[in-house]
Amino acid sequence: MSEQQEQQAILERLDKVLASLKARIEGRSPFQKVVMVSATTPIVLDYRDRKFVYLYSANALTLSLEDLGTIAIPANTWINISFSPGLFIYAQGQVANVPVFLKQTDDALSTDTMSLVAGTTVSLTANQSVNVAQMGGQATAMSGSDGQAGSGVPLETSGLYNPATPGIERQRTPTVFKVLAEVAVTAGTPVSVWTPAAGKKFRIMGWFLTMSVSGAILIEDSTGVSVLRNPKSAANQPSAAPPMGNGYLSTAANNQVFVDVTATGAVSGVIFGTEE
Repeated sequence: MSEQQEQQAILERLDKVLASLKARIEGRSPFQKVVMVSATTPIVLDYRDRKFVYLYSANALTLSLEDLGTIAIPANTWINISFSPGLFIYAQGQVANVPVFLKQTDDALSTDTMSLVAGTTVSLTANQSVNVAQMGGQATAMSGSDGQAGSGVPLETSGLYNPATPGIERQRTPTVFKVLAEVAVTAGTPVSVWTPAAGKKFRIMGWFLTMSVSGAILIEDSTGVSVLRNPKSAANQPSAAPPMGNGYLSTAANNQVFVDVTATGAVSGVIFGTEE
């Protein structure tokens, strides 16, 4: 290669570097096109090397996301559909093809306040997940991977991954509050303080407890099986549970919550969570 050819090759490489830098500074142009979708003609989700994928329809549609469930698309609204690349998306109940707009872009649209709008339903089975990080918003009105009904329950963008499953779980809100009013407990003799409804498991999400004497409080999943412990504290010194996220779910339906102590005394306060 001659010196002139080497210089030309260097200049071409520099041009490519400058073009790449310019794209980073100014932003890459979005892609936008019209595609057809029906109950038998899918949209195959393709990001085209962009961060987000949006869909716009002049008509309200219900999209089927393979085995993830469905999502309601309101008319005349850009909706973020940034799910897993390669996902097949169909228009549920739509016999004839209908046109929709797709936009692949690096920029979140100003109207993108949530990826799944109110009224959307996405059902997840065990070990399935939605890429919330890519969606740029909240997923709303979903059923979690734990298999529980969750219409209208927010799927938050953090604190939902359960490595024991593994999978995404709905974030719970405590609905059961068991008040302990000077419950006398003899050390080594647990006392039942929470009996869930028949066929239900209790989920402990926190507590605020105190004891009439110095000692620790043991919380048990059925009698004799200590699973949580309130640290030893002085008499009548209240103590709260640490942040627990979705908390502790009982190992079996119909198990009761028992309280034991390291020193005989009276326990007061509240234990709270859910039954499911």
